[in-house]
Amino acid sequence: MSFKDAVSIVKKGGITATDYFRSNIGDTLSKAITPAINSGLEEYKLASQWDNLIGPAKIFLGDKLNLDLGNLLSGVVTNMMFNKIAEKETDIRNKAAERKTVLLQKVFGQVLKKIPTTSSPPHPYYLLYQSGA
Repeated sequence: MSFKDAVSIVKKGGITATDYFRSNIGDTLSKAITPAINSGLEEYKLASQWDNLIGPAKIFLGDKLNLDLGNLLSGVVTNMMFNKIAEKETDIRNKAAERKTVLLQKVFGQVLKKIPTTSSPPHPYYLLYQSGA
């Protein structure tokens, strides 16, 4: 991650950090957890049961769709991990109490101080910061 990327992530808000990591490491993470998922599927014979279940669909679909259970579950697990990260990111950005490290307090404190005046109402935490609460 470049310094420019980091500044952009802090300034843009939302779940920008989560989106950055999802796009940059999502596929790598999914591939990394696939062997562990496949191991669990094999241990409980779920992969073979899945293959028997979707066999008829494979006849019609051929190789157009990857219906490998390990691959599908890796995608689901990776997506759920990023969803949890997004929830935490949202909390850190929107709730001062969630900024539990000095670094988070400094970074997001600086961002809140520099919120520009626009036609839209100010962010509620900016109002708290202004009042000294």
